[in-house]
Amino acid sequence: MPTQSDKRPMKKRRSAPGRPARLSRELIADAALELVASGTLVDLTMRTLAGRLEATPMALYKHVAGRDELAALVSTRRSLAL
Repeated sequence: MPTQSDKRPMKKRRSAPGRPARLSRELIADAALELVASGTLVDLTMRTLAGRLEATPMALYKHVAGRDELAALVSTRRSLAL
């Protein structure tokens, strides 16, 4: 049986007030591409990338799902740069 709370309209989720995001998918991809240029794709880790961006590794996951998606993003950007 539906309850009163089931009948309430869903509220729109608002972004948290405060400073704007310092990281972006583009910024992460550019930094990752720089790291790969100085080494190999195997050397690219979320931890080393986060260190380069002065962020925590978990902050990167808001923009990329994981290392596989990051590697695909780097590969795409690398091929576009050629």
